[in-house]
Amino acid sequence: MFLQNISKFISNYRFEQATAESVTTAKAAFLDFYGVAYRGMDENAPNIALNTVGEIFSGNFNSNLKSSVIGTTLKTDILSAAFINGVAAHVLELDDGHRGAQLHLGSIIFPTAL
Repeated sequence: MFLQNISKFISNYRFEQATAESVTTAKAAFLDFYGVAYRGMDENAPNIALNTVGEIFSGNFNSNLKSSVIGTTLKTDILSAAFINGVAAHVLELDDGHRGAQLHLGSIIFPTAL
């Protein structure tokens, strides 16, 4: 029931309902995500994820696949890109956080949205 209510709220939410403060907060969170993901690609964990995805697909990242891996020229399928970008965004533990919930939402939300 709770998940259904959240899903309904999200699917019915429109940009016009957002306050200027929430838009500014979302923009700042996205910039934070992108910055730490870009720098995070220099670490071992996202490169291990990238190599694993490459092994699964036998290195065949064909030109029909359109999703970008941040900080690279690689384009891959949407699930692989979201996975790798999420790993890169969280690997440095510098991504945004919610102290009360002890969550790092940006490394989940933004790769999924992209």
